[in-house]
Amino acid sequence: MPELPEVETMARRLATHTTGSRILSVQVLDEKQDANLTQLVGHRIAGVRRVGKQCVLDLLRPRRRTVDRYLAVHLRMTGLLLWAPTLPDPLPHLRVRMDLDRGRGRGRGRGRERGRGRGRGLLLYQDLRRFGRLRLLEQKDLALIEPAGIDPTTDGFTIAALRQLLTPSRQPIKPWLLRQDRLVGLGNIYASEILFAARIGPDRAAQSLDTSEIKRLHQATRQVLARAIEAAGTTFYAIEAGRHVRGTFREQLAVYGQQDTPCPRCGEAVQRTVQAQRSTYYCGNCQE
Repeated sequence: MPELPEVETMARRLATHTTGSRILSVQVLDEKQDANLTQLVGHRIAGVRRVGKQCVLDLLRPRRRTVDRYLAVHLRMTGLLLWAPTLPDPLPHLRVRMDLDRGRGRGRGRGRERGRGRGRGLLLYQDLRRFGRLRLLEQKDLALIEPAGIDPTTDGFTIAALRQLLTPSRQPIKPWLLRQDRLVGLGNIYASEILFAARIGPDRAAQSLDTSEIKRLHQATRQVLARAIEAAGTTFYAIEAGRHVRGTFREQLAVYGQQDTPCPRCGEAVQRTVQAQRSTYYCGNCQE
């Protein structure tokens, strides 16, 4: 399932291709998706951003100057939101297709936009298992997609806020990091990597961390996510201009999936255990 770095990567790349474009047509090819998506015809994409684990398109209605409609995309297990100049062949499991014009970007005048620019891009939603959802939201509905936990890439993620969340919990810190009502967007891979970087054992009770450990955890969370976003995530891929772009953070993993290989910090063998039915990788020597 795509986590914070993968969704952030997707939002940034889609923003590059689609901001300023008008939606010319919408085809909903899956009955599980919101039939109201056809109302998006004529809307202009004002921007693309991440909210928690969802990708959100800010939309301008025809003849409106302020954003008051939104397309929220939750990818879940196998969903993927793609941009392409033409329809890739083959493209299995296509669930929603939106034809876009060229938009107003890169210094094009309004006359050029109304002429040759149209029909020069597609926004496509592909989903093998059909768990993902596209929802058309009004301004009053935005609270529905606000995450319950703190986004660790925002200013709200402070050492004090992290300490306040950790203090009442006796849960082991590794499964604690996966709780979306605490911190948003951390998946299994990133939780293992963060704890290794912070030199904290995965079975430590959340409330047992002292001040220096909380500071290390805060710093490691910021740094691991920043590196993962820069590398386009771990498993993320998208079709852009007919080519595949894959996340390369997997090449930087220190412990995840590295069972029995030498720890990059001390040389001891990386270990694997199971917590809350999820694999945890760690160094028993470095992480206390």
